[in-house]
Amino acid sequence: MGETGTGGARAELGSTRVQWKLLTVGVLLAASGVGGLAAEQIRAERVAEQQSQDQYEVNLSVIMPRSPQDWLRVIHSHVAHRLPDKACYLLAEPVRVTFAREHRAQDCPAAMTALSDQVRDVGRYELPLYEPDQVVTIDGDRASLDLCRGYWRDVLVPVDAAGPLLGRFDLKRILGQGYQAVGWTPCPVEPSAAPSAPSVAGTTAVAQPVPVPQPPPTTSAPGLLPSYPPSYPGVLTRAIGRRDVGVCGYFTSAGAAEFAQAVGAATCADAVAELAERVADPGVYGQPQAGSASAVTLGGGQSDVDACALTWLTWPGGASTPGPQLGRLHLERPAGAVGYLVAGFRAC
Repeated sequence: MGETGTGGARAELGSTRVQWKLLTVGVLLAASGVGGLAAEQIRAERVAEQQSQDQYEVNLSVIMPRSPQDWLRVIHSHVAHRLPDKACYLLAEPVRVTFAREHRAQDCPAAMTALSDQVRDVGRYELPLYEPDQVVTIDGDRASLDLCRGYWRDVLVPVDAAGPLLGRFDLKRILGQGYQAVGWTPCPVEPSAAPSAPSVAGTTAVAQPVPVPQPPPTTSAPGLLPSYPPSYPGVLTRAIGRRDVGVCGYFTSAGAAEFAQAVGAATCADAVAELAERVADPGVYGQPQAGSASAVTLGGGQSDVDACALTWLTWPGGASTPGPQLGRLHLERPAGAVGYLVAGFRAC
């Protein structure tokens, strides 16, 4: 009996040990399965996150301005028309933070709004003039813009600045398409022309304003011209909607004469004023939809643009449009320039 009892106890103990081993193996297998599922989920989330980031970059590359010159005009237009969110979207997130901090603003839109408050002439401010070799530098998919060198003029006569200078921007081309700012520094502070006069006989001297240097009068074309032919109609419609005759600086003498003749006016400036009378909504008229103007590259720095079928997002089809169709533009790139002048014009 004793031996039998001892054998039974040993068998029971062995059975218990086997059960514990099986249980341990089961727990380890279960843990391994859970760990595998968790790892797979993490991998799936990372893939989804990367796909989302890739799609974001694709979308961003499409909506960003296609050239540094267009980027320059777009940010001036957004500031001029108090569109701070759109202006900030042109900047990468780290640049927005720096931009806001340097302007002592709560955030980037607040800084852009403060700059909009300094705009004195909306129509002229969104069409600044620059010398390309001093302002635009392009190196592959990188570019820099020195917007501290801008000036504005009324037709051919320099006038006071239409608004604030925006600073120096470093741009990066996204996926070979649009540009976004990835760096920014403010314009240097100009030194005072002379120290304030001391107080005399108990009176307080009044500091004289520092004169702002202006470029000399010129009859040459603007330094920075529109460089993307399909966007040229938008440049013209924005100027026409605001009666900005300074846009005539984008025409050669022959192009200005043909433009005036096509509209039935004596001069280019009269043609701008005449077309402005037909504009029902200047804000919408200045933003024709991308792709509604067709462009044909002719070679030799020339291009033809058909702006006879422009469409506007909030004015779909039909005869009810925010303003008149423009016409057919013949563009030519002057020697040494980046952009184009309107060298010929025909009515639709």
